[in-house]
Amino acid sequence: MCRIITLHQRVYTFQHLMRHQFHMYNLHMR
Repeated sequence: MCRIITLHQRVYTFQHLMRHQFHMYNLHMR
């Protein structure tokens, strides 16, 4: 059970980071 929760959080964190980087990239291009 603990592993599943950790994996889920890891994926969530990864998506959050990607979204943040994508946002920064857009700001730079503008």
